[in-house]
Amino acid sequence: MRTLSLCRFIPACLFVSVILSGCRQYSALDWYLSISEKPSNGIEFCLSLDPGCKGEAVRLYGINIVETDVSGAAVQTVWSLQNQSDTGSSYALQRLTYGITPGGWKVITPSQPLKRDVYYAFDGRFYFKQLRDGKFIVLPRKEFQERVAAKTLP
Repeated sequence: MRTLSLCRFIPACLFVSVILSGCRQYSALDWYLSISEKPSNGIEFCLSLDPGCKGEAVRLYGINIVETDVSGAAVQTVWSLQNQSDTGSSYALQRLTYGITPGGWKVITPSQPLKRDVYYAFDGRFYFKQLRDGKFIVLPRKEFQERVAAKTLP
């Protein structure tokens, strides 16, 4: 009787492990943020699992963009969104235009105009700033903190 139970258990375990090995697992820190400004659309964020806005979309439950001072301390929330559903597709985002609420999300804090030469935190994972020439600098939190300590922020 025990041999028969093991014969069913082992194939079931193998099946589950094969299925799970095909799933891409990532932590909240294993994604990338890039930003561009489109004359017709405004500021567009790209969230992806691979650099250069390539790869799968990133799954988030909320988005919080906060104006910071040069040390990274929060000044004010300038836009905050929350996912409205527990289904996977509703909170997977790859492209997000600042101030435009994607389907399946609700506004917590309405968007405020972004200022050039001011740092903002994107969910506390990335810091970004739009330079006077219109280009964006995006820094992961660790690099931002290192540059703050070394006083080498652009």
